[in-house]
Amino acid sequence: GGPRLADSAAQRELAPACCETGSPDTAAPAMLPATRRLLACFLCSAMLYADVAWAREQDPTAMALRGAVGKAEDASPEEMSSKRLSKGQMILLCLALGPALMAFGARSIFRTKREIKKIKDMYNLNLDAEKLRAMDADGTLPSVAIVKGVLSAEGANVGAASPLIEGLKDQVGTIDQPPNDFIEIARLAKKEPKMKTFTDKVAAQTGVRPEDIPDVEDDYSHVQVKVNGGPCVLVEILVARLSVNAYEEKTKQDNGDVKVTMHRNPRKNSYNVFHSRKVSDGLYLADMSGKKLSLQLPTADTVKTLGLSEPPSLFLSTNDAMSEFTNFLRREGVTSQGKHVDLSKLPKTTLTSPYTMISKFIITDVQSTRELGTMGGNDMVLQQLCEAYSSGPPQLLWEPQSFYDEEDTQGSYKNRKMVGPDEFMGMAQAAAEENTRNTSICEPSFRRDTLAKRRDQENCIRYTELAIPRGSPVTVLGRPVKNASGDIELMPPNSAECGRDPDDPDAERFRFRILQGHGVENLLKQRSMNIMQYYGMAVLGAFMALYGGAGCPGYVQ
Repeated sequence: GGPRLADSAAQRELAPACCETGSPDTAAPAMLPATRRLLACFLCSAMLYADVAWAREQDPTAMALRGAVGKAEDASPEEMSSKRLSKGQMILLCLALGPALMAFGARSIFRTKREIKKIKDMYNLNLDAEKLRAMDADGTLPSVAIVKGVLSAEGANVGAASPLIEGLKDQVGTIDQPPNDFIEIARLAKKEPKMKTFTDKVAAQTGVRPEDIPDVEDDYSHVQVKVNGGPCVLVEILVARLSVNAYEEKTKQDNGDVKVTMHRNPRKNSYNVFHSRKVSDGLYLADMSGKKLSLQLPTADTVKTLGLSEPPSLFLSTNDAMSEFTNFLRREGVTSQGKHVDLSKLPKTTLTSPYTMISKFIITDVQSTRELGTMGGNDMVLQQLCEAYSSGPPQLLWEPQSFYDEEDTQGSYKNRKMVGPDEFMGMAQAAAEENTRNTSICEPSFRRDTLAKRRDQENCIRYTELAIPRGSPVTVLGRPVKNASGDIELMPPNSAECGRDPDDPDAERFRFRILQGHGVENLLKQRSMNIMQYYGMAVLGAFMALYGGAGCPGYVQ
C-alpha cells in the first residue's frame, strides 16, 4: 500500500545516466531501485504511515499530512479513502519532504563533524582518574571524557552464549551484516559522475559536496574475526528480526498502459526482538596509572513496545538515521505550499533499516538460515539464546508490521506486545501462514503458491553478541561524575550536550562507549560512516525534490 515511484519515465527524465538504457531492468548502478525502496519506506512507514493512520479519518497527523498534499474538498470520497496518493498529492509531498531530507542530512553532517573534532580533542587531553579528581575539585569536570586503561571487575566472570549453543558455536568469529543502503547511495554519489544531477542539487541547497564526505573502507560487513576467548567481565546480546520490504508499484508505460509490479525485497526492514547483558559485579576501568574508575553502564532495554530506541551503544552501531529523521519531522514539521505543517503527533518508528555495527568486541553477527531463527539445523537457537541471558522467563517483542506485509492484511496478531519465546514462535508461524494466504503483494509478479517457499529467504533472525574479556585494554567514553562515596565514576552521557533537544539535528550527542585498544580510531570511523549515511539521505532528498519538480513522471495512483 501507499505511494510508490514509477520506473521508465522517471529514469529517463531525472537520471538517464544512471541507466544503460531507458529500461528499469538495466539500472546500473541501481541508484533508482534503491531510492524507490527507501522513498517508499519513508512515505509509508516513517511519515505517512499510510497503512495505519491514513485510513483513520480522525487521526490529527493523518489530517495534517492530507493538508500538506492537497485540500480535502478537492478529492473525491474514493480518493480520500484510498491509501494511494493522487499525482498532485504525490508532487506536493515530494516537494515538501525532499528539501526536509536534504536539510536534515546536511545539518546532521555538520554536527557530526563537530563531534569528530571534540572526540579528537578529548582524546588528546589524555585524562585519567587523578586529572578528573583535580578537575572536579576546581569545578571544571567536563560533561564527557575519554579515558584509556584496562577493563576489569571485582566480581566473578560472565560467559558468552554463542559458543555454547549448537548452530551458533561454529559461527563464532563470523560477521555477516546486511547492507547499509544509505552508505551505498553515498558511495555511489561520490564515485559515479552520472550522479551529478543529485549531488549538485544537494550542494546548491546545503553547501555539502561529494568531496566533503569521507571514504570509509568496508572491512566490517563480511569478515572473520579472531576471538580470543577467555573469562569475560561483560557480554551482551542483540536479537533482531529482518523482514521483507513488500510493496506494489504502478508504472505508466509509453503506450499509456499501466503496468503493475509487486516487489518483495528480502531482509530490508528490522526491529529489535530481544536485548540483554551480563556483567560482572564491580565493573571498573583501571587507568594507565592503575587508578580505578567505576563504570555505570547504560541500561540494556532497547526493546520497547513504544517504538524503536537508539541502537545499543556498546555495539558501536551507526546512528539509526531513519528514526532520527522521523524525530526531526516530529520536532520541526515540513513546509508545503508556503505553509508549515505540524507533524508533532507522528508516531514512533517501529521498523527501521538493519543496523551496521562495528565494535571490535563483537564475536558473532549472523543471520539465521530459516525465518524463525534456525541455525545449523537447531530450531531452538532463539529460545536457548534468550534463556541464557535471562534470570527469569525471557520476554520478546512482537511487532506485527514485521510479519504482515500491510496493515490491512488479515491476521490474528496485529497488536505490538511482549511475549515469551514459545508464544512468539507460535504467533510467528501462524502469522506466516496468514500473510502467505492473505497478502495482496503477490500477483502478477509472484504466484501465491510460491510465497511460502520464499519465507526463509525474505525473513530471518539476526544474532549479534559481543564479549569483553577480563583485562582487555580499552578506551572508555563517558560522563565523569562524583558518586556518593566521593569517587569519580564514568556513566552514560546526557541525551544531548548543553541541555539541548536530542531530536535537534544540530545538537551534539555522545553515547557511552567501550572501545577495544587505546585509541579512538573506531569511534571516528563510526562518525565518518554516520556522515556517509546522512549524505545518502540528502541525495535521496534531492531525488525526491527533482522528481516532484518534474511532476512525478510516470507516477500512477
